[in-house]
Order: sequence, then C-alpha cells, then structure tokens
Amino acid sequence: MASNFLTLDVSGRKFRCSKAVLSTSPYFENLFARWEDSADRQVDGSYLIDADPDVFKHLLDFMRRPARFPLYWNREEGFDYLLYSKLEAEADYFMLEDLRDWIQEKKYLEVVEMRQVIHENKEAWEHCSGTSYLQHFILKGAIGGHGSTQIQAPDRLVTIETEISFDHEVLINNRA
Repeated sequence: MASNFLTLDVSGRKFRCSKAVLSTSPYFENLFARWEDSADRQVDGSYLIDADPDVFKHLLDFMRRPARFPLYWNREEGFDYLLYSKLEAEADYFMLEDLRDWIQEKKYLEVVEMRQVIHENKEAWEHCSGTSYLQHFILKGAIGGHGSTQIQAPDRLVTIETEISFDHEVLINNRA
C-alpha cells in the first residue's frame, strides 16, 4: 500500500509532507507517476528536489495553506524583497501560478500602510496604541547670523509618530 506521505530531499534538507499538499503544484502532480514506479527514489526513500531549501520551506508553507499569501515584512527592515524575488522564481518553476502572480503584481505592498506624523515640542506626548510607535529626536539649534551678529536657535524636541495598519484581506487567495 502506497503511503500518502513523502520525504523530499531538497538540496540536503529533508521535508516530509503529504501527496495532497504536493498535488497543489502541477509540477509535483506530474512527478507522482514516476515516483510510483520508484524512479528517482534515493536509498533512504526520499526524493531529490534541486531547489534552495530555505525558499522551498516557504513554498511548502503556501502549498499547505494556499488560501493565504505570505507576508515577509517587519517594522525595522520593511519588506524582504530578496525573499519575494526568490519565492517568485521558485513559484514559477514549481507551477504555483497564484503565488507567482501575486508576487509579480507586488500585491504584498498593499498589505502594510504606514502613516507618519511629526509633532514638535511635545515633551509629555506619549499616547501610543499597539499599532503605533514613537521616535524622539532633539534638533540642535542652528547658529546663524549676519555679519558679526550671531543668533542661536533653541533646541527643539521632535516626535515622529508612526502608525502601521494591515489589510489582511490582501493576503487571502480567493482562487484557492
């Protein structure tokens, strides 16, 4: 009796998953017939896949939950454009058209919206929600003048409020 689970050897890293998950990719669907005949099976029973295992992990996550597109973003660094680029190429290779198209159309840029407001001289201004964060800066007064007259501007406290919102609907794959 054939097992419903397979072990993939992706450039040395093992991934175990079900045939049902892999069948979301036409690429793997086409390989199943060869694999049933034990063609391409390695000594340990796994099947070799020539791909970047770090990127393949994300493809496999998508195949497991194709109703949600991935968001690779954090507040400090923004979007992980390199990962999106690699994932787009692999999604194309493994025939995951929904994922490939979503990345090509840069739909992930529609998920995160940032709004910044600059407040000047608000020393006690500390109201902040869970989706906002504050950055405080002291702008040193400039020295300027005309001729022998020197004028120094006062130091100013500047607070930048950054509010972040997410549109999670953009992450939903309506074709899944």
